[in-house]
Amino acid sequence: MQRQKIFPVFLLFLSLSLVIALLSKTPVLSPVYSVLETVMLPAQRSVYATSLHVKSDTRSPEVIRLEKENAKLQTELARLQAIVRENQALHDQFAAAPTQATSLFPATVSGVTGYFPGISSAETLTIDRGSSDGLHIGLSFPITIFCERTL
Repeated sequence: MQRQKIFPVFLLFLSLSLVIALLSKTPVLSPVYSVLETVMLPAQRSVYATSLHVKSDTRSPEVIRLEKENAKLQTELARLQAIVRENQALHDQFAAAPTQATSLFPATVSGVTGYFPGISSAETLTIDRGSSDGLHIGLSFPITIFCERTL
Protein backbone atom coordinates (compact mmCIF):
# COMPACT_ATOMS: atom_id res chain seq x y z
CA MET A 1 0.00 0.00 0.00
CA GLN A 2 2.79 2.42 0.91
CA ARG A 3 4.60 1.71 -2.37
CA GLN A 4 1.59 2.82 -4.35
CA LYS A 5 1.74 6.23 -2.63
CA ILE A 6 5.50 6.66 -3.14
CA PHE A 7 5.59 5.67 -6.81
CA PRO A 8 3.85 8.83 -8.16
CA VAL A 9 6.20 11.00 -6.07
CA PHE A 10 9.16 9.06 -7.47
CA LEU A 11 7.96 9.58 -11.03
CA LEU A 12 7.47 13.31 -10.37
CA PHE A 13 11.02 13.75 -9.08
CA LEU A 14 12.45 11.60 -11.85
CA SER A 15 10.72 13.66 -14.53
CA LEU A 16 11.83 16.93 -12.86
CA SER A 17 15.40 15.64 -12.75
CA LEU A 18 15.32 14.79 -16.45
CA VAL A 19 13.86 18.20 -17.34
CA ILE A 20 16.53 20.00 -15.30
CA ALA A 21 19.28 17.82 -16.80
CA LEU A 22 18.09 18.59 -20.33
CA LEU A 23 17.65 22.31 -19.65
CA SER A 24 21.10 22.54 -18.06
CA LYS A 25 22.59 22.00 -21.53
CA THR A 26 20.81 25.08 -22.83
CA PRO A 27 21.30 28.72 -21.76
CA VAL A 28 17.71 28.84 -20.38
CA LEU A 29 18.78 28.10 -16.79
CA SER A 30 21.99 30.16 -16.69
CA PRO A 31 20.35 33.08 -14.76
CA VAL A 32 19.05 30.58 -12.18
CA TYR A 33 22.52 29.01 -11.84
CA SER A 34 24.06 32.44 -11.42
CA VAL A 35 21.67 33.32 -8.56
CA LEU A 36 22.16 29.92 -6.89
CA GLU A 37 25.94 30.23 -7.06
CA THR A 38 25.84 33.70 -5.51
CA VAL A 39 23.55 32.57 -2.69
CA MET A 40 25.41 29.32 -1.96
CA LEU A 41 28.99 30.65 -2.16
CA PRO A 42 29.22 31.75 1.51
CA ALA A 43 27.87 28.37 2.65
CA GLN A 44 30.39 26.56 0.44
CA ARG A 45 33.24 28.60 1.89
CA SER A 46 32.22 27.95 5.49
CA VAL A 47 31.80 24.20 4.91
CA TYR A 48 35.21 24.05 3.21
CA ALA A 49 36.90 26.03 6.01
CA THR A 50 35.32 23.77 8.61
CA SER A 51 36.45 20.65 6.77
CA LEU A 52 40.06 21.87 6.91
CA HIS A 53 39.99 21.88 10.70
CA VAL A 54 38.46 18.43 11.07
CA LYS A 55 41.07 15.78 11.76
CA SER A 56 41.05 13.64 8.62
CA ASP A 57 43.18 10.79 9.96
CA THR A 58 41.06 8.84 12.40
CA ARG A 59 43.10 5.66 12.09
CA SER A 60 44.70 4.17 15.17
CA PRO A 61 48.48 4.44 15.62
CA GLU A 62 48.73 0.66 15.18
CA VAL A 63 47.02 0.88 11.76
CA ILE A 64 49.31 3.72 10.71
CA ARG A 65 52.38 1.73 11.82
CA LEU A 66 51.16 -1.35 9.95
CA GLU A 67 50.49 0.67 6.78
CA LYS A 68 54.04 2.08 6.88
CA GLU A 69 55.44 -1.40 7.45
CA ASN A 70 53.30 -2.72 4.60
CA ALA A 71 54.62 -0.03 2.23
CA LYS A 72 58.19 -0.84 3.29
CA LEU A 73 57.63 -4.56 2.73
CA GLN A 74 56.04 -3.97 -0.67
CA THR A 75 59.10 -1.96 -1.71
CA GLU A 76 61.39 -4.75 -0.51
CA LEU A 77 59.26 -7.35 -2.32
CA ALA A 78 59.46 -5.38 -5.57
CA ARG A 79 63.25 -5.15 -5.20
CA LEU A 80 63.56 -8.89 -4.53
CA GLN A 81 61.27 -9.76 -7.46
CA ALA A 82 63.51 -7.69 -9.74
CA ILE A 83 66.53 -9.61 -8.44
CA VAL A 84 64.76 -12.93 -9.04
CA ARG A 85 63.91 -11.89 -12.63
CA GLU A 86 67.51 -10.83 -13.24
CA ASN A 87 68.78 -14.07 -11.72
CA GLN A 88 66.43 -16.10 -13.93
CA ALA A 89 67.57 -14.18 -17.02
CA LEU A 90 71.20 -14.87 -16.18
CA HIS A 91 70.40 -18.51 -15.46
CA ASP A 92 68.65 -18.80 -18.83
CA GLN A 93 71.70 -17.35 -20.57
CA PHE A 94 74.00 -19.93 -19.03
CA ALA A 95 71.51 -22.81 -19.30
CA ALA A 96 72.38 -23.42 -22.93
CA ALA A 97 74.12 -26.75 -23.14
CA PRO A 98 77.82 -26.25 -23.74
CA THR A 99 79.11 -27.76 -26.94
CA GLN A 100 81.22 -30.79 -26.28
CA ALA A 101 84.05 -30.97 -28.74
CA THR A 102 84.83 -34.54 -29.71
CA SER A 103 88.31 -33.72 -30.85
CA LEU A 104 90.45 -30.66 -30.57
CA PHE A 105 93.36 -29.82 -32.83
CA PRO A 106 95.51 -26.75 -33.29
CA ALA A 107 95.04 -24.45 -36.27
CA THR A 108 96.89 -21.39 -37.44
CA VAL A 109 94.90 -18.27 -38.35
CA SER A 110 95.83 -17.24 -41.85
CA GLY A 111 93.32 -14.41 -42.35
CA VAL A 112 90.87 -12.15 -40.49
CA THR A 113 88.07 -10.12 -42.10
CA GLY A 114 86.30 -7.13 -40.60
CA TYR A 115 88.89 -6.58 -37.89
CA PHE A 116 90.29 -3.17 -37.07
CA PRO A 117 92.42 -3.14 -33.92
CA GLY A 118 90.75 -1.11 -31.18
CA ILE A 119 87.65 -0.46 -33.30
CA SER A 120 85.90 -3.75 -34.10
CA SER A 121 86.14 -7.47 -33.54
CA ALA A 122 86.79 -10.11 -36.17
CA GLU A 123 83.85 -11.19 -38.31
CA THR A 124 85.47 -14.31 -39.72
CA LEU A 125 88.70 -16.19 -39.24
CA THR A 126 90.45 -18.16 -41.95
CA ILE A 127 92.46 -21.09 -40.62
CA ASP A 128 94.80 -23.61 -42.17
CA ARG A 129 92.41 -26.55 -41.67
CA GLY A 130 89.56 -27.69 -43.89
CA SER A 131 87.12 -30.40 -44.95
CA SER A 132 89.78 -33.10 -44.81
CA ASP A 133 89.96 -32.38 -41.06
CA GLY A 134 86.15 -32.69 -40.66
CA LEU A 135 85.40 -28.95 -40.82
CA HIS A 136 82.76 -27.28 -42.96
CA ILE A 137 81.50 -23.72 -43.57
CA GLY A 138 79.36 -22.39 -40.74
CA LEU A 139 80.72 -24.79 -38.13
CA SER A 140 81.18 -23.15 -34.75
CA PHE A 141 84.10 -24.10 -32.57
CA PRO A 142 85.84 -22.90 -29.42
CA ILE A 143 88.81 -20.63 -29.86
CA THR A 144 91.77 -20.48 -27.58
CA ILE A 145 94.37 -18.01 -28.72
CA PHE A 146 98.00 -18.50 -27.95
CA CYS A 147 100.21 -15.61 -28.91
CA GLU A 148 103.67 -16.46 -29.97
CA ARG A 149 106.16 -13.70 -30.46
CA THR A 150 109.59 -14.01 -31.83
CA LEU A 151 112.13 -11.30 -31.57
